[in-house]
Amino acid sequence: MARERRMAGADDASEVDGGADGGSEATSGGSEAVGGSEAGGGASAVRGMAVRRQVLGDEHVDRAVAGTTGFTAPFQDLITRYAWGEIWSRPGLTRAERSMITLTALAALRQEEELALHVRAALRNGLTAEQIQEVLLQVAIYAGVPAANRAFAIAQRILAEVAGSSDSGLTSPAAPPGGGADSGLTSPDGPPSGGPDSGLTSPDNP
Repeated sequence: MARERRMAGADDASEVDGGADGGSEATSGGSEAVGGSEAGGGASAVRGMAVRRQVLGDEHVDRAVAGTTGFTAPFQDLITRYAWGEIWSRPGLTRAERSMITLTALAALRQEEELALHVRAALRNGLTAEQIQEVLLQVAIYAGVPAANRAFAIAQRILAEVAGSSDSGLTSPAAPPGGGADSGLTSPDGPPSGGPDSGLTSPDNP
């Protein structure tokens, strides 16, 4: 009984939290976006969709939602409820700090499409180009120069795109990290061919 009461209390707290970050507009269409999970996932789905839109932007999320199929709907539900509704919504770290951790992990693992997506997200979460530069320099020491070299090339491309876009919805960052895409090496690979949405047929990457 005590365990049931604790679980009920947690659900109540989540319901109170649900719209705090994004409001009703940010969560509109939430149940369709996660394959009808609002009924099953409750507050986590609603909160997750709000946070997901705030971090990744409406354009990206709308594109992912539009491409959802019966095959990819469970994955949409998973990342919306757990990645965004639970982990990204925890109070222990700021969103900027979570972006730093995410960039580090993606650069180290050479998850290039995800890295491009999350460089944009990091800018939306308040990181500057200089802070992204520092994260990638740290990656070079602890995860290897080749991984950081590739990450610098990707990050520089995104920073240039954002700086040159008048309708990106983001504040133009400072100049890209010094040294350019080379990061002190000769001829890094070019930018990833597919862009941030080119993995599966449009399920959104977390």
